[in-house]
Amino acid sequence: MLGPRLLALSNSPAEITATFPGKGSPNDNKGNVLFDPHSHMNRPALLLLGGRIYIGLGSHCDLNSTRPLYHGWVLVYDATTLKQVGVFCTTPDSDPTAEPGDPGTPFDMGDVWQAGFGLAADPQGFVYLITGNGHFDANVKGGKNYGDTAIKLDSKLTVSDFSTPANQQGLQDNDIDFGSGGPLILPDSATTPQAMLACGKDGQIYLINRQNMGKFNNPPQVLQVVQLQSGKSPDS
Repeated sequence: MLGPRLLALSNSPAEITATFPGKGSPNDNKGNVLFDPHSHMNRPALLLLGGRIYIGLGSHCDLNSTRPLYHGWVLVYDATTLKQVGVFCTTPDSDPTAEPGDPGTPFDMGDVWQAGFGLAADPQGFVYLITGNGHFDANVKGGKNYGDTAIKLDSKLTVSDFSTPANQQGLQDNDIDFGSGGPLILPDSATTPQAMLACGKDGQIYLINRQNMGKFNNPPQVLQVVQLQSGKSPDS
């Protein structure tokens, strides 16, 4: 069975493979999470930025015991050579093979699906994505898991900032993905903060300051939260 490939008219196909430092599964036992091509699907649109192709990947939405080994991934390729130039995993220390109730069980992999919306870039060159249900511990020292989080990446795919709803655990426990929609970058203005929009299954629109996204706080340290519709909220 073939895994995903990146195709171009002027180059041979590039096999989609990746590793990322982490303790999650599957693992090479050398401190790296492995990208399992048979467990992942490129659901978001591709992003072309600065001569690079950004690919978001998550699951096939096949939550079963036979092949649950997925995480959220962002893979970056040179648009000319198709050489891989960057990798980011959203939940590198989360184990999708764990027992029920442990971090890593279903709805715990932080995939990047965004209902097909692509990753977004702002005029400053930062890239934004929003993850689905997943283990979150980025608010504690050493934490590297970003489930249900709007993430800002720099050109080296390092997390520059993030915004996580205060009820993240409730979103995860009730299958209410924050990342069921994609990020929308609003036009910059000299009189207002640089902003973006994010909205998940609960129908709450988050207006987020891109220069200070708020991280994880209760109440959320964002510009505004608006209830678009009744939605599916664990707090309602």
